[in-house]
Amino acid sequence: LPKVSVSAVPSTSHSSPLTLSCDVSGFHPDNVSILWMQNGKFLPNLPLSVQNEEGMYRRHQYHTLSVEERSRGGEVQCVAQQPNVQEPAYGTIDLSTVDPR
Repeated sequence: LPKVSVSAVPSTSHSSPLTLSCDVSGFHPDNVSILWMQNGKFLPNLPLSVQNEEGMYRRHQYHTLSVEERSRGGEVQCVAQQPNVQEPAYGTIDLSTVDPR
C-alpha cells in the first residue's frame, strides 16, 4: 500500500479557509486516485504524479477547506485508491489539532 500523510498549511485565522496537504508515496504503477473526505463524506476534487529513480510514483495534493467545511471540525482523510487493491490507504488529520478550541 502507498504511504499517505496529511498536514495543514499554517493559516493566520480560524475564520479563513484551511489548506491541507496530502502526500502519497511508494506506489506503482501511476494509477492511484486521491479523494478527500470530511467526517465520512466526500469533498470535491483536483491531481499530478512524479516518478522517482526506483520507478515508484509520488503525488502531492492540496485541498483547501472552505470556512464552512473548516468550522464543521472533525477528521479529514486523504484516501488513496488503486485499481485491483481492495483496501485503500489513507492519512487522517483531526482538525482539533489544527484549530484547538
